[in-house]
Amino acid sequence: MLRLLFNFGRREFRPPIFAGDNPFEKMRLKQIEPKNENYPYEHVQAIIETARAVKDEVGDLWLAVDLNYYLCQRPADLCALRKHMVESTFIDGEEYHFFKFVQHKMMRLNKPVVLPFPARFLPEIMRKEDYIILNKRGRPFTRDTLQKAFKKICESLGFKGYQMHTIRNSAANAYLEAGVSEAAVVPIGGWRDATMLNKVYKSTTKRLTIQALKTRMENERRI
Repeated sequence: MLRLLFNFGRREFRPPIFAGDNPFEKMRLKQIEPKNENYPYEHVQAIIETARAVKDEVGDLWLAVDLNYYLCQRPADLCALRKHMVESTFIDGEEYHFFKFVQHKMMRLNKPVVLPFPARFLPEIMRKEDYIILNKRGRPFTRDTLQKAFKKICESLGFKGYQMHTIRNSAANAYLEAGVSEAAVVPIGGWRDATMLNKVYKSTTKRLTIQALKTRMENERRI
């Protein structure tokens, strides 16, 4: 902004308000590095169970957290899930269910993602009339109201500063810890490539490093 104002004053006024080289030309604002956080599995499960026990107060928060631990979506996309987005297919004789939709940040490309989810969620999802994640009044959550409900439950458990968005981080790490390749995790989360996944969402956890060691040792035994 300062650079633009200096150039405007030098170009548009006669005589120019400013003269000489723009002192702000090489100025660069320091970018705040995004947090690389990952919530323990035990904490995620505690949040789900606590939210389920008080669903009259926080609506489908339990479903939002539990489902997104597999879908790995941004809160805004999670809140936008609707019943008509659910599809099914058979692979090798086994039925799979998935959401097919265009993520908010991919609207310009109009490129849908296909996100399978465990079959145990299907009965709850099919009971809905339209939107999947509803508040206590039966209306769709927004990103902000979902975070507010999430914060309420987390603080009741003593988890300070927890963010709904970080369930996305934790889901990504859960896939990686299970040995799923980055190439498979990237399209699930809707990233353009693995750069953001590695910079922000991928945490170095004991399970992840142990999995790496086990994979390497198994490979060495085959040599």
